[in-house]
Amino acid sequence: MLRTAVFHTFILGCSFLSLVFGTSGTCLAQKTLAWKLPQGRILRVQMDQTTKMKLDGLPPAKAAMASNTTLQKTEMTWAVLDVSEDKTARVEQAVTRIVFEMQSPGLSFVIDTNDKKPVTGLAATMANSFNSIAGTSFDVSMKPSGEITQWTVPDETRKKWIDGNGGLSESGMRELSMNSTMQLPEIPIRVGDDWQQKYEIEMQALGKFSVTTTYQYLGEEVVNGVTLDKIRATTALRSVSPDDKAGIKLNKQESLGTIWFNNVLGCIDHSEYHQDIAMEVLQGGLEIKQVVNQDLNLRFIANP
Repeated sequence: MLRTAVFHTFILGCSFLSLVFGTSGTCLAQKTLAWKLPQGRILRVQMDQTTKMKLDGLPPAKAAMASNTTLQKTEMTWAVLDVSEDKTARVEQAVTRIVFEMQSPGLSFVIDTNDKKPVTGLAATMANSFNSIAGTSFDVSMKPSGEITQWTVPDETRKKWIDGNGGLSESGMRELSMNSTMQLPEIPIRVGDDWQQKYEIEMQALGKFSVTTTYQYLGEEVVNGVTLDKIRATTALRSVSPDDKAGIKLNKQESLGTIWFNNVLGCIDHSEYHQDIAMEVLQGGLEIKQVVNQDLNLRFIANP
């Protein structure tokens, strides 16, 4: 049960985190932001996520593991396979490595998908889940605005990732993948302008959620000698399933992130994101109160 709660928290966090993310400029001129994905470009994506979780309502035998901190590092590559006449790029996105560390009063372990040494207990169960993700890939067709118009998953990935991880349905994975990239306005914007990105996602055992991310353009900022475009991102999560179906009651969800976009290279440079979640999970006749605090740092490394 604890493993399920931990893993669902990982999936829930990735659903509206893996997917998104000085002094700002005050120029009133309009500016057009766009992803630039020429054929042959390879982007390396590094995601560091720290999650602090507290659970109340567990039996005493499992209470020692109720409060824990997890550190997860995920490495991906984006390889641009080809580009159509309308500049839509077909991109192979591959998960190359996951390192997961759990620290709690009752249990501590490290999982590295590059390390094939056997582990036992909860670590073995979670290692199977992470190993089913690492080494898999899927293709997306992406417009310069960041909109994903098509998602293609190989049968091998479907078997390992969708059927094997127990967290998302195939439709849920499709919605997550097609909405995990920051979308940009296709028209010029000024400092202070905002725009939204909305979608719904279905998660097995947790039900359907509505996800709305509001972006606001804050202007230019020089970081390490490079001029970047600073964007604020606020995400709102809302359950749209009946409580008795979803088995979860979302009491609080607050999130705020900042994205620094490199408009010359046409990709995110880095982002920082923090969110707080408080929920009640009905599981096995128990009502488990769960509080989650997450920090997510994302960095894109682009070849020229």
